Amino acid sequence: MLARNWRCGTSLAFQFLTARAFQTTSSSTLAHHPHPAFIRASKMFPSALTTALSVSTTTSSADEVSSISINAENPLLRSWSDQPFHLPPFKSIQPSHFEPALEAAMEAHISDLETIASSPTNDFDSILGAYDRAGSLYSKVASVYGNYVSSLNTPDLQAVQMKMAPILSRHRSKCYNIPGLFEKIESMNEMKDDKLKSGEW
Repeated sequence: MLARNWRCGTSLAFQFLTARAFQTTSSSTLAHHPHPAFIRASKMFPSALTTALSVSTTTSSADEVSSISINAENPLLRSWSDQPFHLPPFKSIQPSHFEPALEAAMEAHISDLETIASSPTNDFDSILGAYDRAGSLYSKVASVYGNYVSSLNTPDLQAVQMKMAPILSRHRSKCYNIPGLFEKIESMNEMKDDKLKSGEW
């Protein structure tokens, strides 16, 4: 079990390290990708709505409101446990809901990552396990947002997308530049051989 968890964790760490490396990509390379990274990701992974569904079933209401003030009237931020199959409440979602929901979710995501970076414990669950769980609310909201702007891109949604594109881009960059986070994940990579050899992982 721990070996399987390690493979999952190392995959996450690889994504983190790779993302840090790609931050040095030249502007000429980025020019070939006119769409925001978030939108490219939603096109590359058509199962985004499935991700939102899985997150909604594993994220408790307490987790979602632990460190941020959430408007209970926003259907993107409340629990979907009362919905059929825990699907998003599509009939209740309006374009105006996305901006406050994304702002709240980004704040919670950064808080999750800062908690990992400042953790006094250096074990698998405290670092890689927590990194895997970080941003569950953001994944939930962003998955619905990605599907809406791809399939129901009305003028109102286009206005939201224009406003949120640079904000989401800054959030993505900030996630990979939390002081101490890179060092925590790197420390896991450095100890993997000894842990696997001892059978602890």
